[in-house]
Amino acid sequence: MNQSDTDRADSSPSVEEVRAALAQKASAAQGTAPYPVAVAQPKQRRVSGALVAGVVALLALVLVGGLIFLRSAGQTDSGVAAGSTSLMPSSQTDTSSEPSLPSAAPVLGDGSSSELEHTQDSVGSSDGTGGADVSSSEDAESQAASSSQEPSSEKGQPEASSTPPSIDIANVDTLHAVNIFLSNFSEKGSLMNGYTYEGASNQLVGDFSASHTHINNPYNISYGPAYPTVISYETPDEIFLRYPRVFLKRDLPREEDGMRFEGTDYGSFEGHVDLHSNRVPTEPLGIAYATSSEDAGEGRSRITFDVYYGGTSYDVEDMSYYNCTLEELKSRLGVSQPIATGVAVVEPYEDGTIAPFLLWSYESTR
Repeated sequence: MNQSDTDRADSSPSVEEVRAALAQKASAAQGTAPYPVAVAQPKQRRVSGALVAGVVALLALVLVGGLIFLRSAGQTDSGVAAGSTSLMPSSQTDTSSEPSLPSAAPVLGDGSSSELEHTQDSVGSSDGTGGADVSSSEDAESQAASSSQEPSSEKGQPEASSTPPSIDIANVDTLHAVNIFLSNFSEKGSLMNGYTYEGASNQLVGDFSASHTHINNPYNISYGPAYPTVISYETPDEIFLRYPRVFLKRDLPREEDGMRFEGTDYGSFEGHVDLHSNRVPTEPLGIAYATSSEDAGEGRSRITFDVYYGGTSYDVEDMSYYNCTLEELKSRLGVSQPIATGVAVVEPYEDGTIAPFLLWSYESTR
C-alpha cells in the first residue's frame, strides 16, 4: 500500500460518521437539520448521484428486459410468418370473395416474359385490383377476339361456301348420274361452250339438237328428199324437238308458217328437219368426269369436271363408260390425262325424263 492509499484510508468515513450522516438525512427530510445547509450540500450531491445511478440502472434493466421481450416476440412472429402467406390485415388476406391469380402471372424484372411490358404499364393503377394481371388478361382477350375475326382463307381469295351443295358427288350413284348428264354436252366438243340458260340463242339450241340426233339416235336419221342430188340428213320433227326438252328443259317455237323454227335456220318439210350435218359434230368427242361440287346458291351446284377422249369413237349407249371409276375410264379410252377441263352450274330437276338435272351454264377449255 502506497501513501495515496494511506491517505484514502484515512479519509474514509467511520461507522459512526455514516450513522451520523443517515441521521442527518432523516432530520433534513423533517426540516430539523443540525448542520448549516452549506455544510450538508456535498452529502446531498452524493445522495443525488446515487439516486441518478439507481434510476439509470433501473432504466438499463427495463431496456434489457424490453430487448429480451422484443427478441422473444420477433422469434414468435418469425414462426408465425413461416407458416402463413401474409402478414396483411385480415381484410386483405381474406380472398374467399376474390378471384385467384393465374398460375402463370408475369414476374417483374423477368426480361424473358412476353407480358413484362403489360405488367410495367399497369404499375401504379389506382383501382388496387392488381392492374398487371387485369391488363394482361384484357390484352389476351382483345388479341383472341381480333384473331377470331380474321378470315380463314388467304387475303384476296374467296372463301368456300359452308353450305353443302345440292348435288353431292361423294355419293357414287350421284357421281355417275352427273357424269352421264354432263357427257351429253362434253361429247359435242366445244359446241356448248358459253351456254347459259337465260342467254342461249335458239340457233345454239337447234345445233345441240341436230348434233345430239347424229350422236345418240343415228337410226332415226334418213336421207333428205333431194338425195342423191343433195346429200342431206333429216329426222322427224318430234325427235328434233324432244332433245332440247329433255336435256336443256326448253322448247323451240315454230314460226307462224310452221315451216321453220323461230330464230334458227332449221326448217321442217313434211314433218322432217334437215340436220345440217356439215356443221355440227356427228361423232362423240369426250366423256365428262366430275371432280368437285360446291354450293352455287338458289339450290344450284357448281361442278368442275375433266373431259377424257382417246381420239376414236366409242359407244355412247354403253353405260359402263359413265359408271366406271376414273382409272377404269382412262384404261378403256387408252389415255392418262384429260384433254380438257370444265365447269357447269347444275340444279337437280326431276321431271320424269332420263336427265334429272337442269343445266344453267356450261364452259370448257376446248
